[in-house]
Amino acid sequence: VDSNSYNIRYEALKFDGWKQMHSTAKTRGERFSLVWFTPERRLDDASTQELNFEDTKAETLINTHVLLLPNFPILRFRHNSTDALVINEILDINQGCTYELSPGSWNSMTKKNTEKSQPGFTLKGHKVVLDIGAHIGIFSRYALSVGCEKIIAYEPESENLALLKLNLNYSVGAKKNVEIH
Repeated sequence: VDSNSYNIRYEALKFDGWKQMHSTAKTRGERFSLVWFTPERRLDDASTQELNFEDTKAETLINTHVLLLPNFPILRFRHNSTDALVINEILDINQGCTYELSPGSWNSMTKKNTEKSQPGFTLKGHKVVLDIGAHIGIFSRYALSVGCEKIIAYEPESENLALLKLNLNYSVGAKKNVEIH
Protein backbone atom coordinates (compact mmCIF):
# COMPACT_ATOMS: atom_id res chain seq x y z
CA VAL A 1 0.00 0.00 0.00
CA ASP A 2 1.51 3.31 -1.11
CA SER A 3 4.81 1.56 -1.96
CA ASN A 4 5.10 -0.02 1.51
CA SER A 5 5.20 -3.81 1.86
CA TYR A 6 3.13 -5.62 4.48
CA ASN A 7 2.94 -9.27 5.49
CA ILE A 8 -0.76 -10.01 5.13
CA ARG A 9 -0.53 -13.78 5.02
CA TYR A 10 -2.74 -14.36 8.06
CA GLU A 11 -3.78 -10.83 8.95
CA ALA A 12 -6.01 -8.30 7.28
CA LEU A 13 -4.64 -4.89 6.34
CA LYS A 14 -7.00 -1.94 6.54
CA PHE A 15 -6.32 0.96 4.20
CA ASP A 16 -8.20 3.87 2.66
CA GLY A 17 -8.88 2.84 -0.94
CA TRP A 18 -9.97 6.37 -1.84
CA LYS A 19 -6.59 7.85 -0.88
CA GLN A 20 -4.10 4.98 -1.03
CA MET A 21 -3.01 2.73 -3.91
CA HIS A 22 -2.43 -0.99 -3.50
CA SER A 23 -0.73 -3.51 -5.75
CA THR A 24 0.81 -6.96 -5.64
CA ALA A 25 4.52 -7.50 -6.24
CA LYS A 26 5.67 -9.95 -8.91
CA THR A 27 5.69 -13.56 -7.73
CA ARG A 28 6.13 -17.07 -9.03
CA GLY A 29 3.12 -19.33 -8.87
CA GLU A 30 -0.34 -18.28 -7.84
CA ARG A 31 -1.18 -15.50 -5.41
CA PHE A 32 -4.61 -14.46 -4.30
CA SER A 33 -5.68 -11.44 -2.31
CA LEU A 34 -9.14 -10.37 -1.29
CA VAL A 35 -9.96 -6.70 -1.16
CA TRP A 36 -13.40 -5.51 -0.18
CA PHE A 37 -14.89 -2.08 0.13
CA THR A 38 -16.91 -1.11 3.17
CA PRO A 39 -18.72 2.19 2.71
CA GLU A 40 -18.48 4.67 5.54
CA ARG A 41 -21.59 4.49 7.69
CA ARG A 42 -23.92 7.44 7.10
CA LEU A 43 -25.58 8.98 10.09
CA ASP A 44 -28.19 10.80 7.99
CA ASP A 45 -31.82 10.17 8.77
CA ALA A 46 -32.88 8.48 5.53
CA SER A 47 -36.57 8.90 6.37
CA THR A 48 -36.32 12.68 5.91
CA GLN A 49 -34.35 12.60 2.66
CA GLU A 50 -35.57 12.14 -0.87
CA LEU A 51 -34.25 9.12 -2.72
CA ASN A 52 -31.49 9.87 -5.19
CA PHE A 53 -31.61 8.64 -8.80
CA GLU A 54 -29.72 5.40 -8.09
CA ASP A 55 -31.92 4.56 -5.08
CA THR A 56 -35.10 5.23 -7.09
CA LYS A 57 -33.92 2.99 -9.95
CA ALA A 58 -32.93 0.28 -7.43
CA GLU A 59 -36.39 0.38 -5.80
CA THR A 60 -38.02 -0.10 -9.22
CA LEU A 61 -35.77 -3.05 -10.06
CA ILE A 62 -36.39 -4.62 -6.64
CA ASN A 63 -40.17 -4.40 -7.09
CA THR A 64 -39.86 -6.29 -10.38
CA HIS A 65 -37.30 -8.79 -9.06
CA VAL A 66 -39.43 -9.82 -6.06
CA LEU A 67 -41.95 -11.35 -8.48
CA LEU A 68 -39.28 -13.83 -9.63
CA LEU A 69 -38.65 -15.12 -6.09
CA PRO A 70 -42.03 -15.26 -4.32
CA ASN A 71 -40.64 -17.27 -1.37
CA PHE A 72 -38.13 -14.56 -0.49
CA PRO A 73 -38.73 -11.19 1.19
CA ILE A 74 -38.42 -7.96 -0.74
CA LEU A 75 -34.74 -7.04 -1.10
CA ARG A 76 -33.57 -4.57 1.57
CA PHE A 77 -30.67 -2.15 1.09
CA ARG A 78 -29.16 1.00 2.58
CA HIS A 79 -30.34 4.14 0.84
CA ASN A 80 -27.70 6.71 -0.11
CA SER A 81 -25.00 4.03 -0.21
CA THR A 82 -23.22 1.94 -2.84
CA ASP A 83 -25.85 -0.81 -2.38
CA ALA A 84 -28.07 0.80 -5.05
CA LEU A 85 -25.21 0.77 -7.56
CA VAL A 86 -24.78 -2.99 -7.12
CA ILE A 87 -28.53 -3.58 -7.44
CA ASN A 88 -28.61 -1.53 -10.64
CA GLU A 89 -25.66 -3.47 -12.11
CA ILE A 90 -27.08 -6.90 -11.37
CA LEU A 91 -30.87 -6.67 -11.53
CA ASP A 92 -31.33 -4.38 -14.57
CA ILE A 93 -33.81 -6.39 -16.63
CA ASN A 94 -33.37 -4.30 -19.81
CA GLN A 95 -29.56 -4.34 -19.85
CA GLY A 96 -29.10 -7.71 -18.15
CA CYS A 97 -26.66 -8.54 -15.37
CA THR A 98 -23.42 -6.61 -15.89
CA TYR A 99 -21.39 -9.67 -14.94
CA GLU A 100 -22.82 -11.96 -17.60
CA LEU A 101 -20.78 -11.77 -20.80
CA SER A 102 -21.77 -12.65 -24.33
CA PRO A 103 -19.27 -14.68 -26.36
CA GLY A 104 -18.44 -11.56 -28.40
CA SER A 105 -17.73 -9.49 -25.27
CA TRP A 106 -15.56 -12.25 -23.79
CA ASN A 107 -13.60 -12.72 -27.01
CA SER A 108 -12.95 -8.99 -27.42
CA MET A 109 -11.71 -8.69 -23.82
CA THR A 110 -9.45 -11.73 -24.08
CA LYS A 111 -8.43 -11.06 -27.71
CA LYS A 112 -9.45 -14.62 -28.59
CA ASN A 113 -11.21 -14.90 -31.90
CA THR A 114 -11.03 -18.59 -32.62
CA GLU A 115 -13.94 -20.98 -32.95
CA LYS A 116 -12.89 -22.74 -29.74
CA SER A 117 -12.67 -19.55 -27.65
CA GLN A 118 -14.56 -19.07 -24.39
CA PRO A 119 -18.35 -19.06 -24.91
CA GLY A 120 -18.99 -16.07 -22.62
CA PHE A 121 -20.30 -16.30 -19.06
CA THR A 122 -23.83 -16.82 -17.81
CA LEU A 123 -25.40 -18.28 -14.69
CA LYS A 124 -28.19 -19.92 -16.68
CA GLY A 125 -27.83 -23.68 -16.47
CA HIS A 126 -25.61 -23.66 -13.37
CA LYS A 127 -26.82 -25.71 -10.42
CA VAL A 128 -24.60 -24.28 -7.65
CA VAL A 129 -23.15 -20.78 -7.22
CA LEU A 130 -20.42 -19.91 -4.75
CA ASP A 131 -20.84 -16.22 -3.92
CA ILE A 132 -17.65 -14.99 -2.25
CA GLY A 133 -18.05 -11.49 -0.89
CA ALA A 134 -21.81 -11.86 -1.11
CA HIS A 135 -22.43 -8.24 -0.02
CA ILE A 136 -26.16 -8.02 0.80
CA GLY A 137 -27.24 -10.96 -1.35
CA ILE A 138 -28.06 -9.30 -4.67
CA PHE A 139 -25.98 -11.63 -6.87
CA SER A 140 -27.16 -14.67 -4.89
CA ARG A 141 -30.77 -13.69 -5.48
CA TYR A 142 -30.11 -13.03 -9.15
CA ALA A 143 -28.59 -16.51 -9.45
CA LEU A 144 -31.68 -18.06 -7.86
CA SER A 145 -33.96 -16.05 -10.14
CA VAL A 146 -32.29 -17.47 -13.28
CA GLY A 147 -32.61 -21.06 -12.08
CA CYS A 148 -29.57 -21.85 -9.92
CA GLU A 149 -30.55 -24.53 -7.43
CA LYS A 150 -28.13 -23.83 -4.57
CA ILE A 151 -26.24 -20.80 -3.26
CA ILE A 152 -23.26 -20.91 -0.92
CA ALA A 153 -22.65 -17.31 0.19
CA TYR A 154 -19.75 -15.87 2.20
CA GLU A 155 -19.65 -12.28 3.49
CA PRO A 156 -16.97 -11.03 5.94
CA GLU A 157 -18.35 -7.54 6.70
CA SER A 158 -20.82 -7.56 9.61
CA GLU A 159 -23.32 -4.93 8.37
CA ASN A 160 -23.46 -6.53 4.93
CA LEU A 161 -23.83 -9.97 6.54
CA ALA A 162 -26.84 -8.78 8.55
CA LEU A 163 -28.57 -7.58 5.37
CA LEU A 164 -27.50 -10.73 3.51
CA LYS A 165 -29.26 -12.84 6.13
CA LEU A 166 -32.41 -10.71 5.87
CA ASN A 167 -32.39 -10.77 2.07
CA LEU A 168 -31.91 -14.52 1.92
CA ASN A 169 -34.38 -15.17 4.76
CA TYR A 170 -36.26 -17.71 2.77
CA SER A 171 -39.33 -19.79 3.37
CA VAL A 172 -38.98 -23.13 5.17
CA GLY A 173 -39.10 -25.06 1.90
CA ALA A 174 -36.21 -23.09 0.38
CA LYS A 175 -33.77 -23.34 3.33
CA LYS A 176 -31.87 -26.25 1.82
CA ASN A 177 -31.05 -24.08 -1.22
CA VAL A 178 -29.03 -21.38 0.57
CA GLU A 179 -26.02 -21.57 2.90
CA ILE A 180 -24.72 -18.36 4.50
CA HIS A 181 -21.30 -18.12 6.09
